[in-house]
Amino acid sequence: MIKSEEVEEEEEEDDDDDFEECETLTELDDINILSMTRNIANMKYYLYELREKSATTIQAAWRSHRARARYILVKRELLRDKAALVIQRAFRHWTHSKRQKTTANLFQGFDRIREEKLKELQREIKMRELIQGPVKMTDMSRLEETHSTVQGKLVSFYARASAGKSRDQALEAKYNNMQATALILQDSSSLAQNEVDLSWYYCQLLPHATKARLQHKQELCNISKPWWKKLQHDET
Repeated sequence: MIKSEEVEEEEEEDDDDDFEECETLTELDDINILSMTRNIANMKYYLYELREKSATTIQAAWRSHRARARYILVKRELLRDKAALVIQRAFRHWTHSKRQKTTANLFQGFDRIREEKLKELQREIKMRELIQGPVKMTDMSRLEETHSTVQGKLVSFYARASAGKSRDQALEAKYNNMQATALILQDSSSLAQNEVDLSWYYCQLLPHATKARLQHKQELCNISKPWWKKLQHDET
């Protein structure tokens, strides 16, 4: 009887140990399952963030490409309109001058002076000769000096006129440039839609994005040039 009681006690102890081992194994399994679910959740969150970032970068790149294309079209239209206006003004000026030359009658007769007026003028000339003496002819050297001074003044006048014309052309070009940029800003999207700045983004797998960004910067640098220096380049 004593031995049977001891055997039963040992069996009960073994059962307790097995039960404790099962409990520890279940706890370890629960811990592993929790860690796996946490890792899966982190992976899903990371993939979601990556997808959102890639979507924003693609949308911003597409908006910038569309804005650049719109800017190029508006710029070409403005340059074409400006060239058409210049050609029309030159043609109208040429036709007006030609019409004046053709309609002007060079053989138009002049009104004759009356005899009373002629006698009065002759009397005034004689009185002036008596008071001031006969008219003295100037020397050839003095005539050459006056001619050279007049030529210099004429050259300076034409230089000032050309400088004023170039200044007006530069101001008109600046006005057209500001008008083009205003149209582009009106058609472009708001800043809230482009939250991600692409200047920090660089990747070896996206050469087209970097090329487009560099081309956009070059186009912005070329805005300050006057329009008459870029007519041939833009038309070709």
